[in-house]
Amino acid sequence: MHLGSRIRALRQAAGLTQLELATKAGVSLRTIADLESPSRREPHRLTVASIAWVLGVLVSDLTAESVVTDHLCQETQCVNPAHVSLKE
Repeated sequence: MHLGSRIRALRQAAGLTQLELATKAGVSLRTIADLESPSRREPHRLTVASIAWVLGVLVSDLTAESVVTDHLCQETQCVNPAHVSLKE
């Protein structure tokens, strides 16, 4: 099962529309639609992390290999990767 199929299955199991997932993950509807379609394009690491966070799964649950740190956690508190600034 490819990344898009996993995202679609988990999104549907969570009872979310593509638009609801996109809004909660801080990405566009087109991004979710594109990810759920077979594509050659590699998604951005923070996009995958944000989607995983919304769906309540680890990045490694979505991907064959973990492309980013599974959740951005410090001790027991995780944060939505969409709200993390990469600027220092």
